[in-house]
Amino acid sequence: MTIKKYCIAGWISKKVLTWLLLLSPVLYVATCSYISENKSAAFELIKVGDTKNTVIDRLGKPSHIEQSGILFSRYATHQCNDPCVERLWFENPLILGIEAWSFEIDKNGKVINNSHWVSP
Repeated sequence: MTIKKYCIAGWISKKVLTWLLLLSPVLYVATCSYISENKSAAFELIKVGDTKNTVIDRLGKPSHIEQSGILFSRYATHQCNDPCVERLWFENPLILGIEAWSFEIDKNGKVINNSHWVSP
């Protein structure tokens, strides 16, 4: 009876493991899409002239803060230069190097430019 109990438990464990392995890619893609859609929706709400705090309130903590004159080359091809004093980066953590949103901030703490970066 004990051996039969372990066999059934082992069979159930293998079945659960098989389902988890099959569903993992689907869950990954769904989660990645969910993050992308939420960040894109927040991105669309932020306009030039909004404050740095508004950006952070809507998108959360930046993944990276690029200071003026120092290129964050994972996405950008040009530096944040005057009147930009810093660029806030918000990356999709599941696909680093592929998708990000950025906001250039001036010396008054206002958004002067924004970009949605997607690698082909």
